Amino acid sequence: MKITVERGRVLVRPETLENPALYGAAHALIASAYVVLLEEGGGALALRPKRGNDLRGLARAFAREYAEQARSWRVALLNIGPRRELLERMLAQSAGTGAGQRDRLSREQAARIAELLAEGPPSDPLGVGTVWSLARRRTA
Repeated sequence: MKITVERGRVLVRPETLENPALYGAAHALIASAYVVLLEEGGGALALRPKRGNDLRGLARAFAREYAEQARSWRVALLNIGPRRELLERMLAQSAGTGAGQRDRLSREQAARIAELLAEGPPSDPLGVGTVWSLARRRTA
């Protein structure tokens, strides 16, 4: 990507206009700059400051914001696979058809969990686990 200052504006000439980081950076700067998409000559963004005339500062701000947007998009793209897998597991578990965490337990772990579930709720002699409104009814 090439960023230049010419004819009273900052021109950003990306390799392609199909770049979400480019539009993210432009959107982040719309409070301080006018942004125009130029399609001639392969496409570019033209930026002009809304206040003042610091074109070099605007160019630096765009470059910083673009780098941040590009980093965020890389992280998002790297996480698509794990997020998809997690969503598929959650949907499968909610439908009762998936291999949940219980299926990954060893036999010993599954047996111990079954024992604990068979014991029922633990004793609560002080009534700590009792809902407050129910406990109050019992004393009234």
